[in-house]
Amino acid sequence: MGISRIGFDDDSSSGSTSATLAVSASVIAGDLIFAMLSRNANINLPTTVPEGFTLVASRQDVGLLDFFGIYIKKAVAGDAGSSKQWVWSTSTKTAGTLASFRTEYDQGVANPVTVISDTLYPTAGAILRAASMVVPHRGSKVFTFGALYSTATVTLSPPLVPAANITGATSGNTTCDMWHGMYATEWGDKGATGNMDIALSSSITTNKHCFALAIKPPPIVRPAFMQQRHFL
Repeated sequence: MGISRIGFDDDSSSGSTSATLAVSASVIAGDLIFAMLSRNANINLPTTVPEGFTLVASRQDVGLLDFFGIYIKKAVAGDAGSSKQWVWSTSTKTAGTLASFRTEYDQGVANPVTVISDTLYPTAGAILRAASMVVPHRGSKVFTFGALYSTATVTLSPPLVPAANITGATSGNTTCDMWHGMYATEWGDKGATGNMDIALSSSITTNKHCFALAIKPPPIVRPAFMQQRHFL
């Protein structure tokens, strides 16, 4: 089946206590919905999170200048065309990006995320790096999420590891000064992915972070004749 992006929305502000993101009307039950939230302040998790969304990972950058977080939800029928809002107690520069993906994965588990990469890389350079992670299942979907703060325009390009057949989207502007990249690929192997680098058009020192995660593939269904044992 591969993987395809079904919908995309972003919201940004130079000063806000919330981010409101729309889910595509084309989303169907079972699609995966991801939201990336960024704030230019030492403010931790939002006080209000939309129903059904689970925090995958969050991080303050070096100096506690910016907050980045990733949320996931397995879509239900009522999500199509709806709006989702995250709320904080204090106003600051805020950005949110929501993307929905359609793919095959193990829907029988409560949380399909099998491994997360969340190492902080504060060194200067024109990359957003998610550290190599060990993916336990062959055929997993690997997602990479990069975010940074910059008052100048920055272009993001998808990682080429662990596979080059990437789908995804980018967002950002000089109103919120936040820049996001959300990418997905299907990896035919398992084990260590290698470092996953989102290329940047300019060098950023500390105001940045990159997450990666793997989604468990569907269980292998063996033909009936292979499940039975015959004794003579």
